Amino acid sequence: MKKSNILIAIILVAVITVGYFLLSNPSRPNSSNSNKPEAPISVMPKGPTGHDLIEQDYKDEAIDYETYLTYRVQYVFGDSSLPDKYFTDEKSFEDDGLFEDLEENYDKLSVKNKEIIEPFLKRPDDPDSFINKLYSEEKEKTAWFIQTAHAAGDRPVAFKGHISTADNLVKVHFPIIVDAEGNETKVNFDVAKEIVKNLDNNGAYDQFKNLLNLEPQPDGPLGGDDKVDIYVVGDIEGKYAKLSKGLTFSGVNIRDRGKNTNFILLRNDLSSDELKTITVHELFHAFQRRFNCKGKKNIWWLEGSATWSEDYIYPQMNSEQEHIINFIPEPEVSLTLKDKKHVYGSYLFPFYLTQKYNDHEVVRKIFYSCDLGMDAIDGVEKAVPDKLKDVWSDFSLWLFNTEPVKYFKDESGFFPDDSSSLGENSDQFTMDFPDPLTIDTADLKPLTSQVIEVYNGLKKGEVKRIDFADLRNFTKNNGGRIKAIIYPKERGEEYIEDWSNREKRSFCLENKKEDILQVNLIVSNPDPKKSIEKTDLVMETHQSCYTINQSDHREASFGLGVSFAESGSSKGSVDVKTWGDMIEEPKKGAKYSYLGKWKIHYDYVEDIGSYAGVGGCTYKHKPSKFSGDLIFDLREAAEETGWGFAAQSENLKFNIPAISVNCGIGGDQSLDLSEGADEVPQQVHGGGKLIELTEDGAKVEFSMSYIFNGSILGKSAKPILVEIKREE
Repeated sequence: MKKSNILIAIILVAVITVGYFLLSNPSRPNSSNSNKPEAPISVMPKGPTGHDLIEQDYKDEAIDYETYLTYRVQYVFGDSSLPDKYFTDEKSFEDDGLFEDLEENYDKLSVKNKEIIEPFLKRPDDPDSFINKLYSEEKEKTAWFIQTAHAAGDRPVAFKGHISTADNLVKVHFPIIVDAEGNETKVNFDVAKEIVKNLDNNGAYDQFKNLLNLEPQPDGPLGGDDKVDIYVVGDIEGKYAKLSKGLTFSGVNIRDRGKNTNFILLRNDLSSDELKTITVHELFHAFQRRFNCKGKKNIWWLEGSATWSEDYIYPQMNSEQEHIINFIPEPEVSLTLKDKKHVYGSYLFPFYLTQKYNDHEVVRKIFYSCDLGMDAIDGVEKAVPDKLKDVWSDFSLWLFNTEPVKYFKDESGFFPDDSSSLGENSDQFTMDFPDPLTIDTADLKPLTSQVIEVYNGLKKGEVKRIDFADLRNFTKNNGGRIKAIIYPKERGEEYIEDWSNREKRSFCLENKKEDILQVNLIVSNPDPKKSIEKTDLVMETHQSCYTINQSDHREASFGLGVSFAESGSSKGSVDVKTWGDMIEEPKKGAKYSYLGKWKIHYDYVEDIGSYAGVGGCTYKHKPSKFSGDLIFDLREAAEETGWGFAAQSENLKFNIPAISVNCGIGGDQSLDLSEGADEVPQQVHGGGKLIELTEDGAKVEFSMSYIFNGSILGKSAKPILVEIKREE
């Protein structure tokens, strides 16, 4: 009986313990976290690598450029002759652009440094390669191996083993160890088999071939045949040997010296998932090398598209998403900058292009543009139907990556929430008072962007309209682009606009859709070469939702008199730009809210043209210009058409250039007609009257105005009506 009780007690304790564990374990299938995606594969270093430390010494002028390149090569392969201070616990993903730097600068190196570097660039099955020598020498005679109890007769023989994919297009090499008795052991054979199995299953070779319409450059006898060669390298563990420092990369693609062929090195201790995606990444590099996309200026595209290829082959694994944190929150970093982390995040650009245009061929088209002598970034316009400035502006909007701009779609169903608004380059402004608010952009390097968040902090009813003005300062004058994400106070009604071709954008707060709570400006520099300096935009308030803003062109004839011109007149044109706002509110109870006091500005250009004058002379006029302000008070007018009001001119300016006169003798002569012209602006207006009044606005006729009337003081043209409109 006691034993039964004890047994029951033990069972109860076990049940309670297991139950507690299941209830408290956050990873159990029915927990709240069960639907969260797994963390992406992580291959990037979390701290400084030897590349970083060597680069810092170069920047500090502690070493010269040749030493900088040589040290980096030694670091990649874990060469213990490199000073110990450059070895850290962190490993690089690849070579951090080293081999592109070497290709560009190899011929400039000294003979001494070439001799040091050369063995590292040879294939592991080459007897003169750095790795082959290490694997082949007797352990007791080299400092590169850690002595073991079995060192007496073990003698590694480098890369005599290999297996190929089912299609016989990729060969994976591995070393074979031969002991003192002649027994062979296949080293890294399981890794080699896994690589082959992965390539057979994913069909990456054929997928890349179909995508790019070509195959990697055949390498002849290198590697034993024309197959793409992958070498599994790294520490040889167990009773054999171990490289003293270890390789510092996960995978790397190296061009054969003096050839257009290449080979791949993969480390032997990668996880199963890492082995899949890194193999694909390096294989895509092998295809890339058939194109003329080379050098630092294209490294962003080479690494970005290779990272994109991981998603292309393994869309469910999300290995590429590790790099998003080094890209989306850093819109101030130029797309084409050679940066060891940013270049991998630039996979988002081909990821965007293939989604935006629903076409994977854009990747191939950009590569083919390199063969036409273009840089990859210039090839974008060859690959898509839009201009680069529009593509970059739209891509910058996508990087906001927050509703209502949640555009990136991943086949896995998951895409991180990183946003360009969360980086150091974002800025915030709040309009707390009706006074104008200056919004300044940051200095923008080529192919960068900035998020500017603008908040409406005004009290309800304090103003009726908010304008974002001087937009052309950034867009037209500097070539920038502006996208706006607009958040009305009424939730769920957000919308997006392109302001790149607007002078200003006005919001009538009486309209629910335009009663803004916040506007996020995505300002971008789409130029791949030029920077945009800090630019001021202006946020203004007004007491009316109505405005005057128009440009008018009229064909005109000008009466000159037969004593001056043979025909008595000249054919020309008139151009008038007019804009302004209501400066004082209407009377209480006014029928329309625009019946207040107004102030408008005009720029008037009059081109009389050329004509035959008396005496056989030809007269050529350069355009005359008038400008000024006009103030008129609609509170004086009745709330119906036909009633007049007074108008007052201010700040009048004029420019009447001299006339060029050619009478056939002595060439062109100048005739100054500006004397007395200052009297013209003084009589350019007179009063005006309302022509139309509706809820949408009104039209105003200035019948005594030289500027707006078509038939006055010898000028004959269709009159210009000044239109009061509700601002949009």
